[in-house]
Amino acid sequence: MTGLCIDYASFDEYTKRALNSATRKKLRTKFEAIERADPLEMSIINDATPVIAQVYPLYLHVYERSKLHFDTGWKSSSEEINLPTK
Repeated sequence: MTGLCIDYASFDEYTKRALNSATRKKLRTKFEAIERADPLEMSIINDATPVIAQVYPLYLHVYERSKLHFDTGWKSSSEEINLPTK
């Protein structure tokens, strides 16, 4: 069995001991941006039909960036619901 020893009492201790100052500064900047951003809302749904016009462009974006492509059947589904295909 493989194990991972994380010898840090907290995230702050990890950042002080394991990360250099430039990386810590980048993290602080990102955390500050997150605090200023609108809250993220999530929900679990069983049927994506009502939001497919929002979901499909996100799917295409991820698909186009991926090095591994596979047949998903989305093209025929998107034609049935009148979404643009690429």
